[in-house]
Amino acid sequence: MMTQLILNGTYMPYSSNGNYYCHEEPLYKQLTMISGRVVTEMRGKVWTAHYEYDHLPDDIWRAISPALIAKTPVPCAMISDTSDEMVTATMICTDMSYPKFAFDSGGKAMWHDIAFTLREERPRHA
Repeated sequence: MMTQLILNGTYMPYSSNGNYYCHEEPLYKQLTMISGRVVTEMRGKVWTAHYEYDHLPDDIWRAISPALIAKTPVPCAMISDTSDEMVTATMICTDMSYPKFAFDSGGKAMWHDIAFTLREERPRHA
């Protein structure tokens, strides 16, 4: 099975059914001038990745949760929608749903409804 996302050295389980994407998007800044005119400036491009998984083992959740919760920059490798090669970037969690305890599996928690979105820390010039 292909690797879609490596988050801070942790290989994330393969996610299917539209629960993973990674693409590059432009980063814009809009300013309202004193005259009322709106000016849009393109600051660069950033990678954005979204990942969802139904039941995540406790060891994987414990490995990734500190960086997601603290919203600290972490190294990532991702498969994008434009290439078969892994893209590497320093990413920050911009959105996350906290998982719920699903059940006990051999004395370890299984976490349910994991979902988060990552954005590249700094824009690259277009």
